[in-house]
Amino acid sequence: MIIPRLLNLFLLFLGLVSMSFLESSQAWAQNQKSSESERNKIILKGSSTLYPLAKIIGYNFSKQRSVIVNVNGGGSSFGIEHALHSGHHIGMISRDLRESEMNRGLVVYPIAVDGIAIIINKENPLRNLTLLQIKKILTGKITSWDELGWDSGTQIRLSGPNSDHGTHVAFKKLSHVGGPLTKSFRGFISHRRVMKEVNSFPNAIAWVPLGHYLTYSDRGAQGKGRFDNITALKIEGIAPTRENLSNKSYHYRRTLSLLAKEKSPPIIDELIKYFRNRDSQDVIKQSGFLPY
Repeated sequence: MIIPRLLNLFLLFLGLVSMSFLESSQAWAQNQKSSESERNKIILKGSSTLYPLAKIIGYNFSKQRSVIVNVNGGGSSFGIEHALHSGHHIGMISRDLRESEMNRGLVVYPIAVDGIAIIINKENPLRNLTLLQIKKILTGKITSWDELGWDSGTQIRLSGPNSDHGTHVAFKKLSHVGGPLTKSFRGFISHRRVMKEVNSFPNAIAWVPLGHYLTYSDRGAQGKGRFDNITALKIEGIAPTRENLSNKSYHYRRTLSLLAKEKSPPIIDELIKYFRNRDSQDVIKQSGFLPY
């Protein structure tokens, strides 16, 4: 009686051990599969300015390599935090790092130069503003178009990308505005929404990435544009063109960059180098920017 009972207990023990081993093996295999999947995936996140061209370049890179490249916007601030979280993540920024963001183990890789266009509705007859006038609009010291020479009797409707965007931070810095913007400022989550705002309201003024504005302008000239009622102002008599951006005569000029950890996997380094090759430089130009 005792021996059969012991034998049954022994067989039960072997069964439990076998089940535990099988479950452990399956979990290990799943972890290996997940780990392999992570190694074959790169996520770029951050600057909405860089988003369109990063989608194209990332796709071209993924076709040449056995790797998945996902690209998401969200703004430069999100891109910085994103780059810190994983060695397989790359951040995208359209502004300089703040002092508090430096010395955190990230390397900045400049890839393109962009400007910032000041846009108005075409019903507004003004075509040029000074840097001082722009600053006074931003800070609320000038609030009506009458003060600038357009006798419309209308208040200035100021909008732009919200403070999560590098374009917001860069524009404030280039305009020498250290404090808050005027209380009437309307901040939007996307550049397209900003352009829609200006397209809809004759008294509106805003700022957007120059590359995006030039791209939409080119489409508009081909009869494909959605923002036919917007135009970009000259600043101090200098038009926001690729030529003036290149010769540095246009004031609102900034660098677009990628971010990665100091010790990143080789595939990350390869993708960053790919952003700088000849084919990618053509994509950068077609997106309205200048290769760095």
